[in-house]
Amino acid sequence: MGIDPLDAACQGVPTQMFFPRKGAVGDASAALRVCRRCPIVDACRTWAVDHHEEGIWGGTTDRQRQRIRAKRTGQHGRSRTGTQRKTVAARRRMQDLAGLTVAEAADRLGVSTRTVERHRAALRVMVEGAAS
Repeated sequence: MGIDPLDAACQGVPTQMFFPRKGAVGDASAALRVCRRCPIVDACRTWAVDHHEEGIWGGTTDRQRQRIRAKRTGQHGRSRTGTQRKTVAARRRMQDLAGLTVAEAADRLGVSTRTVERHRAALRVMVEGAAS
């Protein structure tokens, strides 16, 4: 059985929770609690480290993932590419739409149901790829 991002504990949780204000230490605690009970936390963390994501991912903060990357490469983190920024925006959008039917999500975004299905499939591939 593969990893399904729809099994993530963060599905249906307000996206803003995972993007706390810079320097606001207490703001991350609620998101970290959600991650602790997530069945795909390891895949999520791997994806976030590999793709230089911002916010709370896989039970880690930006700074924790920077340290993981630095240990891996012996270097400090690098700036994010345009593709990585688009991935962050798409992930936030998909989390905002969690719990909606395909038709409801398409209506809210002003796109076809086919587009919503393609984005959901891409998210699954992203998470599965992070698990490998």
